[in-house]
Parts: sequence; C-alpha cells; structure tokens
Amino acid sequence: MKPDRILTMFHRAAIALLLIQTSYAHHGQDFFVNLDARVPAYGKVTAFTSSTYVRGDSGDEETSLEPGFLIGTGFGTSFGLTAEWSNSDGSPFNFSGITPIFQWAIAVPDSPFRLGLSAAYHIADSSAAASSTANIGHSHGGAASFSGSTGANNAPLSFNPDAGTFNPDAPAPGGGHGGHAHSSHAHGGIHRHGEDFFATRLILEWVANPSTRLVGNLIVVSGGWSDIDFGYSVGLRHDFSPKWAVGLEAIGDLDSGGEHEVVGGAWFSPRHDFNLRLGLGTGIGPNSPELSIYSGLTWRF
Repeated sequence: MKPDRILTMFHRAAIALLLIQTSYAHHGQDFFVNLDARVPAYGKVTAFTSSTYVRGDSGDEETSLEPGFLIGTGFGTSFGLTAEWSNSDGSPFNFSGITPIFQWAIAVPDSPFRLGLSAAYHIADSSAAASSTANIGHSHGGAASFSGSTGANNAPLSFNPDAGTFNPDAPAPGGGHGGHAHSSHAHGGIHRHGEDFFATRLILEWVANPSTRLVGNLIVVSGGWSDIDFGYSVGLRHDFSPKWAVGLEAIGDLDSGGEHEVVGGAWFSPRHDFNLRLGLGTGIGPNSPELSIYSGLTWRF
C-alpha cells in the first residue's frame, strides 16, 4: 500500500474518532459526589465551581470552595485544573491547593453503558498543611485514625470525591485517608486533606433511558506505595424536564470504620449550557458527618 494511501486512511480514522467523541460527549460532571463517564467535546470547555459545608456531630464545621475547568482534547480525553479555598469553625478562608486533572470516557458500542477513568494529583499548599498539622483537635463524629502523614480532596472537606474533587458537579477526583487533618479536623478514609496525594476513579455509567442515568465509581487514593485507600460512590439522576432534575447518591470508604454519606439534590438548568445545583447530605455511621450542604454551578462553552 502506498504511503500516501496509508496517511489518508489514518487521517480519516482520526477524524472519525473525533466525530465519535463529539457525538457522544455531553458535558460530564452531573453529580455531587460521583463522576460520570462524559467529558467536554474536542475544543470545548466546562467551567465550574463547587462549595461544600460540613458539620460533624460534635458541632465542628468546615466550608470549602473549589472552582475549576476541563478542556476537551479529543479521542475521549480532557484535561483540567481545580483550586481550593477552605476554612474551619469560622476561621478565615485560606488557599488549600491545586489539583491537575485528566479524564477519559467512552461509550460502549451497541450498549447503554459508558466507561471512564479520572486521574488527579492534589498539590497541597504547604502553609495550609503546616497550620493543619499544628491544630489537630477532633474528628467528624468519631475517632480519627492516624496511620500516615499528617496535615490539613484536597482541602478540608472532600466529602464531595469528584473533593479534589473532581466532580465539578460532583466531587474532586479523590479524598483521602488516615493520618491527615485540616484545621483541627481529622479525617480518615478517602477524604484526605492537607497533603499531596494521587486520586483516581474507575467509572461505569448506565443510561437506563434518555432521562435516567445510574453511575458507579471505584475510588483509589494514595499518598505513597504504602499509603493507599479505597472507596466507592454510586448515584442515580433523573431529568423531569430539560430544566429540572433530581438525584440520590452515596459515597464511602471500603473499610469497616470509614465514613459513609447519602446525598440528595436537585439541578436547575435555565439554558442547555448552564446549570445550578443544591444538595443535602447526612452521614451513616459513627465516623461520618452529621450534615453536608453542596452547591455549585456549571457552564459549558
């Protein structure tokens, strides 16, 4: 086969893959503590901001704000970045760190399923981490375990994974475990704060019908080869109309003493490329938060 013929075939195949990505790409980030298997189309941008308030059963409080963006890079991939500011128990907001993100998604041919993968690395602000290490005081609803490094998803509260989150509409890509704390709040499991860590999610999405989707994430958070934690999240979302949707989600650690939380929420989309969201969560078990409030917006262009 002639070289120019091979190049022509390769060029056509590349264009076809880009078209496939565009046709299947929605926008992603349509959950609170889950990631869905969708990314921006090639050349498109999703900008978002998420805020989280958490109160433990002992009355301790944390608030975080996390803006970010994703850029579609074709072939089912996207790259982005989030930044996080947080406070605890009424203290001033402080910069917590940044999280570079890579996300990949693909539709399984001839099926209602989609697969995805997210990978993110949270780079904690050293001054915030130092402050956290010096102020370890209590945990959310139970004793904290300290088995690794200590310090203050990704910022103080990443009950939101997609913390670090990764879910612009959901959590950041990870959360953390053991041996970490933030501004006198200790955390265990996948909700990690005040330290550098790598977080990844394996994503499965089932499109039950045009209005209903079910997602599941296997979450892996690591601060090193000997410091690895596993977690899960699942979510159901139903669109009642082009403007309104509701959903129910859960997230937790895959160990007997970890945190677990259930979140219910609603989305309002005044236009197809913009939505607002609000969710309420409560913990299950002694080491879980008493109350969580999630809010945010997503703009796709």
